[in-house]
Amino acid sequence: MSTIQTNRRVAKALLLIVLTFFISACDNNLFKKKDKDPEPELAGTYQVRRFIDESQNFDENLPVTINGQRLSAAVIVTRSSDTEISFRIDVTVNGQVNDGDTGTATIRKASGKDYDILDGSTRVGSINGTNFNLDYTDGGDRFALTASK
Repeated sequence: MSTIQTNRRVAKALLLIVLTFFISACDNNLFKKKDKDPEPELAGTYQVRRFIDESQNFDENLPVTINGQRLSAAVIVTRSSDTEISFRIDVTVNGQVNDGDTGTATIRKASGKDYDILDGSTRVGSINGTNFNLDYTDGGDRFALTASK
């Protein structure tokens, strides 16, 4: 066997050892199939952009100043389980936060990253980790809000 052939075999063996070491040292996540549609982080604070409460004759984009009062609102969402969220709507007037209404709702996977928010079996809103929307009627009065992170 010639010296050139021996050097090539040694080089191939070294290359194989280096590649084996490199592959075993790499994070196995590099080789796992990536989820095309990872679950969104639904929990968090969503700033209310539009608020409608017909029982109070209120329909405004937020934040807004009315009669010298600066008004804004936020929805704080926690995910209680795979099928339920809890939320609180905090209203801020001139920098003073007023803890608002709280609630829980059932959620179900809709499509992509979207989840439906349900009242019983009725869809009353949606959430996807970026946007939170509610729109329902209670006692003949509409209540709706649109919020985003």
